[in-house]
Amino acid sequence: MNRASHPNWPPRGLAVFGVAALLGIQPWSAGLDAHGDWRNALAPTVTASTPSEAEHRSGRRSPRRPGPQLTLVSEGESDYTIVVPAQPTTQETKAAEELVHWLKEMNGVALPTVVEGESADIGKMISVGRTTRLAGAHVPERRSELGEEGYAIAVDGEDLLLFGGTRRGPLYAVFAFLEEDLGCRWYAAQRLRKQQDCMIPKRDELVVRPVLRAYVPPLALRDPYYWDAFDWDWSLRNRTNSGFRGARLPETWGGSTDYVDGFFVHTFERLVPVGEHVTTNPEYFAEWEGKRKPFKPNSWPGQLCLTNPAVLEISVDKVRKALRKAPHAEWISVSENDGRTGYCTCSACARLNEKEGATSAALVAFVNAVADAIREEFPRVRVTTLAYGHAYTPPKTIRPRDNVLIRFCTDQHAWRHPYRFLSESKDVADAMHGWAALGAKLTIWDYTVGFGNYLQPRPNLAVVAENIRTYVTNSAEGVMLQGAYQSAGASRAKLRCWVWSKLLWDPSLDVEALIRDFTFGYFGAAAEPLQAYNQLLWDSWERMHRDPMGSDDDPIGRPLVEAATQLIAAAEQLADSEELRRRVRREKLGVLHARLQLGPADRDDVDRYLGDVSRIETLLKEFGVTHMRERPRDVEERLLRWRAQAGQLRVSLDKPGTVFADDLGLRLAKHLGDYAAAVVQDPLAGNGYTIRQPGRRKDWSLQWVIPTDQLVEGKTYTLRLKQRLEKQGTEGSACVVGVYNPLAKAYPVRKSLVAADLPSDRYVWVTVGQFVPGKGDFVYVAPADNSEVVQGIYTDRIELQPVD
Repeated sequence: MNRASHPNWPPRGLAVFGVAALLGIQPWSAGLDAHGDWRNALAPTVTASTPSEAEHRSGRRSPRRPGPQLTLVSEGESDYTIVVPAQPTTQETKAAEELVHWLKEMNGVALPTVVEGESADIGKMISVGRTTRLAGAHVPERRSELGEEGYAIAVDGEDLLLFGGTRRGPLYAVFAFLEEDLGCRWYAAQRLRKQQDCMIPKRDELVVRPVLRAYVPPLALRDPYYWDAFDWDWSLRNRTNSGFRGARLPETWGGSTDYVDGFFVHTFERLVPVGEHVTTNPEYFAEWEGKRKPFKPNSWPGQLCLTNPAVLEISVDKVRKALRKAPHAEWISVSENDGRTGYCTCSACARLNEKEGATSAALVAFVNAVADAIREEFPRVRVTTLAYGHAYTPPKTIRPRDNVLIRFCTDQHAWRHPYRFLSESKDVADAMHGWAALGAKLTIWDYTVGFGNYLQPRPNLAVVAENIRTYVTNSAEGVMLQGAYQSAGASRAKLRCWVWSKLLWDPSLDVEALIRDFTFGYFGAAAEPLQAYNQLLWDSWERMHRDPMGSDDDPIGRPLVEAATQLIAAAEQLADSEELRRRVRREKLGVLHARLQLGPADRDDVDRYLGDVSRIETLLKEFGVTHMRERPRDVEERLLRWRAQAGQLRVSLDKPGTVFADDLGLRLAKHLGDYAAAVVQDPLAGNGYTIRQPGRRKDWSLQWVIPTDQLVEGKTYTLRLKQRLEKQGTEGSACVVGVYNPLAKAYPVRKSLVAADLPSDRYVWVTVGQFVPGKGDFVYVAPADNSEVVQGIYTDRIELQPVD
């Protein structure tokens, strides 16, 4: 009987989940065809024997057996019914709904879904979840231990059995079947447009020979921490489970790893607020360089004194109160404020750290005490802390409790060597091995972008893939890949999120095949030039990585940018729909950003360069890019800097051999908030742009690291600056200008300026002095905190002129 088209189907009394009743399936941008050379990088392969040790390390899996051929739909009709248990879980119900929806997208036929036990006349079935049909099936996959998230696909007779672990297992069984066996793809979320980009193959005849298998992912936490991944539909279908932002899955879908709101990371200030305690109890805060130094917002933070019993008592009370308000929470962070120093060096803390051979000792002992105090009331909760900055190495003997989770941060490696494998940083690899050997439960906090340049292409896909395997080998329970989390627009973010979601689920997958799968599936007719662009970046990484003495500097130079620009232009020519042209335009963001960061090639390039600034400005608005780096307020400033950079080439130098500070080479202290220096437009400046520092603080908020490689070694230079003031009066100091060498802790030249020295209606040259520049020297400008008179210091130009 053809039940999918029979007039008396479904039998009377059956509960039916019709397509119209589907819940939570957002609009999807389907209809774009994959490139003809697309290949399924996720297709499961048959294994003749028990999986190898390497395969087991990348996830518990059974032997993969060839299944029989099943004809699910033929000539617009189906003999199959989707069956859920008599009392289905919400996950099983959702899994059946998803299966109905996507099979219908493939061939137009909606299979009926029924509750088991209400009719004996079902015939061929696709069993979803823990049905009695599954319980009676003679299939080896049924005996697999699937935990919370594992899944299995089996066939008994002509019945297809999709089932899984207790949390999201049945959903993942359905998505594994659709994605791996049938080739469906959910590549990307368009968060601003509230729709998603999928690639669903169309088949008149839906015939499949499933690979019979069971699989449990090795990582309990799989978190590509990018803005583009913060979407619960995308997260569900790509099997990630971040508990943060829009990626948090509803409890009815199995939920995510939930943190207590406000207690995700860097929580010492929340536990023991400075404002509540610093006046009455300064001893609660870290002693550093002989003084108690509390946390100060917009400055480097201090920490807590972790051997003070009162600090522990206050912290435990705060943790208990927070957990009582969050009954579903599984994790709560007790972790240092951000910053890589400032830990307490009082006699008690120092004694413990010295005994254990690591400055993490006092931290782990403190977190253990918190975990012990809450264990009885909150047995499901794990207290997390950071192996970060100074605390990345483990103590000798203090083992974290079993309800403590160490989040091992890769800052000591990734910030220094972003294009090298973590195993190549021996000190960091040894530290990770040490935590694992100590018996700590580990998750990894990895860093995958340049936090000063989200849009800059970063050829590190091979590095991250290998590092994920390293983390799994070292018994990590989860991996978070921190990237551009505040905004859309990061270079190749959609490709990176999709590729990494697959590797976090199954680290044994081939990263190059995944890149190709995404590119040929997502970009369709325009795929070939974009795959060539991917290869261009991959090759640049390989060349650098092969050289053991190679630099860790950004490998994106002018020749690569010019080649990439041509490839993006070729892809635009091949794009055969407006949607595809939009996807290619988004990829142009990264290449344009790299081009603009390099500055104009020469004076003849200035007009074209300024045109590219206007082009990227249009694209930034189109794609809703609000952050080009981790700090806020940077988009407008970056545009100003680029335009100022072009203007610099139109300024004539008074003396041959002069080196000047361009606006892109200046360091501006963004952490100062309203007191930060910023690029602003100024018609009085030589190129229409300048740096303004508020006159309210004495911070060195404008700095220029002297490019000694552009100077004649041993030669004397004159430092001069072109400056003006925003002022009301002429009394008192204006600023201090000088050169500082942190290696020698010396000031080669320095000059104090008073308000009367500088006008407000024009720029004048200020000569600071003569010196021989050395390695590490940098120029600084520090306001004098005389804001009643001097509201702003404007610096248009900094020059080093050779002395004859």
